[in-house]
Amino acid sequence: MKLMRHEIHESLARHGCCGNLFINTSSMDPGSEGYGTETAIWEELGELVEFGWQVGAHTVTDTNLSELAAENPQGEKLQWVLDICDVAIKQHLETKPRNFAFTSINCSSVTERKVKQRCRFGHLWVVGTHCHADGEAIRHADLVSIEGEDEADRGPPHAVRYISRDSNHYRLPSPEIQRSLIYSLAVLRTYLVGPLAN
Repeated sequence: MKLMRHEIHESLARHGCCGNLFINTSSMDPGSEGYGTETAIWEELGELVEFGWQVGAHTVTDTNLSELAAENPQGEKLQWVLDICDVAIKQHLETKPRNFAFTSINCSSVTERKVKQRCRFGHLWVVGTHCHADGEAIRHADLVSIEGEDEADRGPPHAVRYISRDSNHYRLPSPEIQRSLIYSLAVLRTYLVGPLAN
């Protein structure tokens, strides 16, 4: 997250853009490993908010939401991890998170229902061909109802990787820049210009 404040922000700002950042709030505890060195501090996130960035919720501890839904289908534990995250963001940034990112490649229908009650969007990381939903492995394309074969780069069909007019607002694709599908500059460039080529 520190990189977002001190490098990514400057790059985006030169082009008149802001970003989205999703945080699990346990990493923002001053006693946590990497706090202030690898992880931004609350004041740095506050600066991003002032610049126009959206800081969204991502649970307290990057919980596996698929496993949590399988072990507690009623959703009480899930409610707790969502509430604690929202409270910390509100307390430190004086803003209520309006967006949510499912953790890693894990989601669940109970999480989606709870997120619909509190946020305007839910984001799914696009990191490979499969994800986990409600305790089961599923093709990412099938989860978001997009037809087509998975791509040679070991990712889902290209249509899964972009937000369209028809995208489910609670299953929006979000590329994970730290994974191989988008990690290199050449791949990122291809991703960014892909929609313009069609």
